[in-house]
Amino acid sequence: MWLDFGILGPLVWGIVFGLQMSVLAYCWKLVERTKPASAVFVLLTFIVALPLNSGSFDFTFSVDVFAAVLALALVVRGRHRFAGATT
Repeated sequence: MWLDFGILGPLVWGIVFGLQMSVLAYCWKLVERTKPASAVFVLLTFIVALPLNSGSFDFTFSVDVFAAVLALALVVRGRHRFAGATT
């Protein structure tokens, strides 16, 4: 965090981490509560929290993570899109 943003690193990291977690919490409210959805959100939380250990946002903002998040988003059904659908 110091190398990425200098003296403001901890503040910037805290804000970015908080925004990422709030997006995950908002998306969690939109999905149907199933075991696969829970597994997806555990994986997403791991991806978001990984920079806290590695010390760099490089992994979080890499192309393969965006592809994984897009694939997971297509798998998890949202309540608002499929309200009338049955499984």
